[in-house]
Amino acid sequence: MLLLAWVGGWLLYYECLLRLRPLPVILAQIQAKKTSLPEAGDVMTAPTCNQLITMDKIYRGATFWMTRIGRSSRPCLRRSLVLRHWCAKQGLSARVVIGAKKDGSDLRGHGWLVVAGRPYHEEPGLLEQYTVFLEG
Repeated sequence: MLLLAWVGGWLLYYECLLRLRPLPVILAQIQAKKTSLPEAGDVMTAPTCNQLITMDKIYRGATFWMTRIGRSSRPCLRRSLVLRHWCAKQGLSARVVIGAKKDGSDLRGHGWLVVAGRPYHEEPGLLEQYTVFLEG
């Protein structure tokens, strides 16, 4: 229950922050919180089993807050920011990736988390549809 409250608080924080600051600045702030930065050429370590369990809880909690409480049909960016924040606190190598794709006459965006070089909780083949324009 405490984790769900933590997730809700950080979602609210990032919701407000996204209205006040550009996304690259927000990503740089999260990066500054990271406790151990990998050096160039370092092998990225995968999260432990317990970390993956917690990440899954955060993912589901953020999705719950955004879709059920916030009535958002697109929770991907805020959810990814909260997960990135948690990963930074854990010293895990993670980054938020923002992409866009053309859907008829519309431009659709998507944000996702990459942990230890692999997309986290994404459908296979989905990300190839997007052109990446921001990472951090």
